[in-house]
Amino acid sequence: ELQTLSLSGTQVGDAGLVHLKNLKTIGNLDLQGTKVSDAGLVHLKGLPILYSLSVMDTRVTDAGLVALLDFPVAWQTLDLRDARVSAKACADAKAALPGVQIHWSERNQTAARAVLAAGGSAHIRVKDKAEEQPVKAEADLPTAYFQVTRVNLAGVKLVDQYDFQALGRLHDPDFDALQAI
Repeated sequence: ELQTLSLSGTQVGDAGLVHLKNLKTIGNLDLQGTKVSDAGLVHLKGLPILYSLSVMDTRVTDAGLVALLDFPVAWQTLDLRDARVSAKACADAKAALPGVQIHWSERNQTAARAVLAAGGSAHIRVKDKAEEQPVKAEADLPTAYFQVTRVNLAGVKLVDQYDFQALGRLHDPDFDALQAI
């Protein structure tokens, strides 16, 4: 009986998940780095003992996370790192699922925090809003999903180059809007 399935790094997308519906013994599913989005998650609802899911580095958004919360399963672990889930949706999930390990980060959030921590500034656009807003402090970052549109690193001393790698990962035109550094 197949209990753990890792499709990490494969080309599987939403349509491919339909083939998992009869694998009723899967408890641990790793979809990290796949092309899975909210639309594909519906195919996982029929996995009755699913308790651990990684959608790390996928196209899953707040809507997909809300759908996962309605699954009739006993979640133990959800890995949402670098999915397209907002801080607010993650906080709501943690409140709805106390005791469940939820791992979260988001590329735009990570990039903005790195720039601001180094003394730079950023312009962001909250999802579904037209206007940009300047941000100069981490406390000013919204909990809603946002896109970093511009950053200013003038006068910033590069302390750790690793901190700025998140900027290079803002390249998906469906989710990212970085125009200028």
